[in-house]
Amino acid sequence: MDILSIDYNNEFSSLINYISTIKNYNLLQATTFDEANDLYSKNNISMVIIDIDNDTGINFLRYIETNHPKQRVVTISGKFKGSDKLGSEHCQKYFNKKRLMKPLVIHDLVLYIQNFDTQKCIFCDAFKDSTSFINNLDNIIKGYANINFDETNNILTLTNPLLLVETINKLSVIDNLEFEILNDKKIKLINKKDLL
Repeated sequence: MDILSIDYNNEFSSLINYISTIKNYNLLQATTFDEANDLYSKNNISMVIIDIDNDTGINFLRYIETNHPKQRVVTISGKFKGSDKLGSEHCQKYFNKKRLMKPLVIHDLVLYIQNFDTQKCIFCDAFKDSTSFINNLDNIIKGYANINFDETNNILTLTNPLLLVETINKLSVIDNLEFEILNDKKIKLINKKDLL
């Protein structure tokens, strides 16, 4: 299986390279649009993995959507931006895309690579209503071993107060999310849609 990875700053390339080595996949890596386009046109690519937190990734994703809409694509981002506009149903009907969030969880990426056609997108229906929006935060939070999420009260509890700043930085990039710091170990999550 040939996998094309477009990662402009090599943020997750070593992880994908590790997966391709242990699973015996052929990994092709690009950091620019021209490199990605050249590799894509010269190889029989089974899957494209794109970091969409930059213009290179966005432009190549648009190229794939326009010219090869049924290409298997995994988009990786630190933001939900874009997912709430057309929604998962649109992606499933017109494209062959799935989304992963940063920090990248190796288990989720391996599931997509091995079972792309049968694996449901982790963020499918994440924006249908307020409840599913908050519940899907658990998929991001599970990347942190020192954080517990109380779904009933929408409260993150950190086992280590030193994670507070890092956690706030990660939460601040999520569209439609407000949060309140309750103390040095607890953060309450508030969906902006609930405030309207």
